[in-house]
Amino acid sequence: MNKKELIDQFLLEPVKSGDNVLVRGLGSQDKNAFAHSTEVLAVHKDGSISIQEYGYGQRTKVKPEDYRKSVYHVGANPFPNKPWNSKLRIIAFSLDSIMGVCGYDRRKRIYKFDKINEVEVPEMNWNPFIVDKSGAEVVYQREFCWTLEQKQLLIESIYNSIDIGKIVVRSRSFDWVKKRVLAGKQAAFKDIVDGKQRLNAIMGFINGDFSDLHGNKWMDLSDNAQNEFLNFQSIAYGEIGEDAADDDVKAIFLNVNFSGVQMSQEHIDFVKSIQLK
Repeated sequence: MNKKELIDQFLLEPVKSGDNVLVRGLGSQDKNAFAHSTEVLAVHKDGSISIQEYGYGQRTKVKPEDYRKSVYHVGANPFPNKPWNSKLRIIAFSLDSIMGVCGYDRRKRIYKFDKINEVEVPEMNWNPFIVDKSGAEVVYQREFCWTLEQKQLLIESIYNSIDIGKIVVRSRSFDWVKKRVLAGKQAAFKDIVDGKQRLNAIMGFINGDFSDLHGNKWMDLSDNAQNEFLNFQSIAYGEIGEDAADDDVKAIFLNVNFSGVQMSQEHIDFVKSIQLK
């Protein structure tokens, strides 16, 4: 059946608990508009329904003439049905903010950590893993491999406001981290999924590990230049939520765009070959 036929069929079915309906005047200044969709909690013999009123948290009884079945969900939907917190979310951050959430304190020039049971747990895991079907933890990232010139070219791109792609991290829950710590295993609150080489180069420059193409180290830059560098926004920050499965992470890793030293086909094939649970 096509979409119209599916909608016609759906509208002929009686409303039931769990359906979404449009309620007259709900969530709208226009009291006659059917604007806001909400879930049916119960259906009564007279055809009225009970809903949780939007913004108030209380149950409200709605007459049959004051609601309509929502059909927004009817039709083909090729998007995978996964928890919202397993998907990649892109957030607008400055470079300074990105480094902060990735665990780098650029004022102290240190990588942050927390303590669980007196064990130091870093914010970022630079060599993340996924678990294959045998239960083995397989590291899927490359080692640090950028040359000095490639790092300098990245810094030059920041100077010239050139888009440098995105940094993608996977968040780990506190319970997941604590469980690994108690088991004597290494853990971190975030995994670097994409942007490992770029993020390392940027932090290295701020640490004073190398000079830019003009011979300037970080401390040689004026305060204005340092602030402009830290406020750089031609970069995206993507975060994969705590509910993500390893197959979500593997798919995102294989589909994101890489800059600098391109992944070899051999490495791509290696990641593709990891058989997950």
